[in-house]
Amino acid sequence: MAWIWKRTLPKAVRAETTPLARIDGYVASKIRPDGPGLALAIVKAGAVVHAAGYGLADGRAHPITPDTIFHLASCGKQFTGLGIAMLAKEGKLHLDDPVAKHIPLLAAFGPRVTIRRLLHHTAGFAISMTRTVLRKCWHAASGRPMPM
Repeated sequence: MAWIWKRTLPKAVRAETTPLARIDGYVASKIRPDGPGLALAIVKAGAVVHAAGYGLADGRAHPITPDTIFHLASCGKQFTGLGIAMLAKEGKLHLDDPVAKHIPLLAAFGPRVTIRRLLHHTAGFAISMTRTVLRKCWHAASGRPMPM
């Protein structure tokens, strides 16, 4: 999505008759244009039917758009853990499976590195070893060195 939603009209002038316009108006009314904000996407039947950005990405001068990239650091770990737990509950994987069973490119980690051990951070390797193995996996998959 390469477009940016404009919110320059006062609320009283905006035509808020569709559900998407009402959602847009509601969120815009809760976010200060000069304060921290969010990006929103509404997906229906696998297609984005509405996308908008509100507020500022860094608290200064960068407005949030539907294309804003948010740096989430380690926030994805909880979602990864939840997704793995859901797959385990559905019987699609077992926590004691070697990680290479599901991601063959990670075979260099060896059979003792299981999904459970990765989730618990007890797989037994240091960050430097992880980087070395990931570089090897990247090179094996792409045929070129891993970018730094």
